This record gives sequence, structure tokens and C-alpha cells, in this order.
Amino acid sequence: MRDEEPGIAGMMMFHVSAAVSLMRMVIENDLVDREVLSAIIEETASESECVREQALWETFADFLDESIDEVVESPALSIVKFPGSDTVQ
Repeated sequence: MRDEEPGIAGMMMFHVSAAVSLMRMVIENDLVDREVLSAIIEETASESECVREQALWETFADFLDESIDEVVESPALSIVKFPGSDTVQ
């Protein structure tokens, strides 16, 4: 179905995908000041007309949060230790 998305659904998917691609390009090539872009996104999020729109902007801003990458890459995330147990799962 993805190749056949008609009209507005296809346009929405294209623009979200393009925004993600542009953000990655900006980050990987250090094309903008992250603090400035973060402030712009934060301001836009605060002007949202609904909670879902605000959440979308905040998720987009997460691309600029390098600490998320550190958490995802942390080997500690793959270790589960249950309370009262010395066994690591």
C-alpha cells in the first residue's frame, strides 16, 4: 500500500519523511546551530493548537537531543536484573 498512497495521505507521508531526512542531514553535517533550531522548534510546539501537534514537534526536537543517542547505544539497556536476584537476564 505504501507505494500507492493517494492524495493527502501520500502528501503527509512525503512531508514527514522529508522533514526527518532534512533533520538528519542538518545534524550529520552540522548545518545549523542546534540551540537555535531547538529554540525555534520549542516555540513552534508552544504555539500548537492541540496536544498531538505539540507532541509531534517535541518528538521532532528529540532529534537534537544527543543524550537519547547515548541511551540507545548503551549496552546497559540489554541487561535486566530483577530485584533480589543476582541473575542477569
